Amino acid sequence: MKITITYVPCPNHETALSLAEYLISNGLVACANVIASESAYHWEGKMCKEKEWIALLKSPAKGGKFLAKAIKRIHPYSIPAILQWKVKCNKAYGTWIDDEITRSRLHL
Repeated sequence: MKITITYVPCPNHETALSLAEYLISNGLVACANVIASESAYHWEGKMCKEKEWIALLKSPAKGGKFLAKAIKRIHPYSIPAILQWKVKCNKAYGTWIDDEITRSRLHL
């Protein structure tokens, strides 16, 4: 069974958690992890090093484009990184992901 993992860096813990809660409560993802990280990148010609928080989002294998559009609408970065992978998972977990999304959407 496959699910989609979506990786989204955020500027702080509150933003990452708020993003995750919004997507869960709107039936777009089943669950999320919010993880502290340190990022290094070039931006406007300068080397930047920042503390960021990663929202690691788990959703059914289908619907990745719709999820990415929802993230773009509410993310504070002008160019948010939205990286998605379809990954294999154990059947019980994949079924739980699918069932959770179905259940959530019935209550919207």
